Amino acid sequence: MRQDLRGNAALAGAVTIWGVTLPLTKVALDDFTPVQVAFLRLAFALPILLPLAWQGSFRISLRLAIPLCLTGFVGYFVFTNLGLERTSASTAALVQASTPVLTAVLAALVLAERPGRKATAGIALAAAGAVVLAWGTLEVESRLGLLFLLLSTLSWAAYTVLGRRFRARHSATAATAVPALLAVLGFAPVVAGDPWGGASAGIWVLVILTGIMGSGIAYILWNSGVARVPAARAGVYTNLAPVVALVVARVALGETISARAAAGGAIVILGAALATAR
Repeated sequence: MRQDLRGNAALAGAVTIWGVTLPLTKVALDDFTPVQVAFLRLAFALPILLPLAWQGSFRISLRLAIPLCLTGFVGYFVFTNLGLERTSASTAALVQASTPVLTAVLAALVLAERPGRKATAGIALAAAGAVVLAWGTLEVESRLGLLFLLLSTLSWAAYTVLGRRFRARHSATAATAVPALLAVLGFAPVVAGDPWGGASAGIWVLVILTGIMGSGIAYILWNSGVARVPAARAGVYTNLAPVVALVVARVALGETISARAAAGGAIVILGAALATAR
């Protein structure tokens, strides 16, 4: 029971941070390219990730680290940023609300996880809430942007299932730090020749904070939570991120939230609570 409680708390903390950082990343894309933002966020996260991993177990095979890197870091960040560059932060948040459905499907296929009746009902309710959100507010500004957002969602679902499948073979910090380091090393040659001027000091501070919180602390919380709860249930928590992101998008970017979107958010929260209840 205590392990389950810690896992749920860690997942809730992670998705809250991501809900805040998603709209803020949209701001950073006005001054940096999608790959630059991905590189900077992970580079500023490494000072948090590497010492924690070094204190614990830094051992993780490249056979596992590379798929985690390609799905949860390269795929997720690049596709999300490419989608954000072409759509609103609200659209990105709503599209990524489909992550639990993809996670549950992948978990059933790869891990043979069968969620119980209550968890299944919670997943269905959370998915219904996402549909209500999309029905009321989703306006696709770019079909290509929508495709990128869907690919980012699929990347994250795969990352979650991989983390759950190999949880006994690595620590949460190693599963975060080593793939992040590989991603930074891979991004470095790509962005080396890009122009870097033009961003204000405030934008740099924004990128640094999103890197430390969204790509450092939140990833550790997420992997810690995934190691303690089933992947399908963990995926439901990602439906809380759009609710947080919609609020932040409204406050920080002036994007509007309809009454239907608010109702959809309430349904999402109820579904997540049902799916994670004992």
